Amino acid sequence: MNEEPTKRIAELLHERSTIDAEIARIMHRPMTSGHLGEWLAARVFDIELEPAATATAIDGRFRSGSLRGRTVNIKWHLKREGLLDMSESDLLDYYLVLTGPPSARMQSPSTG
Repeated sequence: MNEEPTKRIAELLHERSTIDAEIARIMHRPMTSGHLGEWLAARVFDIELEPAATATAIDGRFRSGSLRGRTVNIKWHLKREGLLDMSESDLLDYYLVLTGPPSARMQSPSTG
C-alpha cells in the first residue's frame, strides 16, 4: 500500500489546523465557515455582531445606513445549493445571505 497520499493528507491537515487557529485568533470566535461569514459580513456591511455567537435567531444589528438598528441573520454558504434554513423569530428583521458558486454534483467513486 502506498502511504504517500496518507502522509500528504496528514501534512495538509496540520497546515489547515495552524491556519484555522490563526483565523480564530483574529475573529475571536471558533473557525467555522459560519463564524467567518458573519465576521466578514460585519466588516463589509457595518454590522455589530452579538457578543455571544449562540444568540437566538440574530447574528447582529446594522450600525449605519437605512437599516441602522435592524437585526440580521447572516448565512454564508460556500456553494449555492438553493437551500436556506430560516427562522420564524419575531426578533429577526433581515437575512443577509452570501453564497459561493453553484454546487457541482459530485458522486462518490463506486466501491465495487
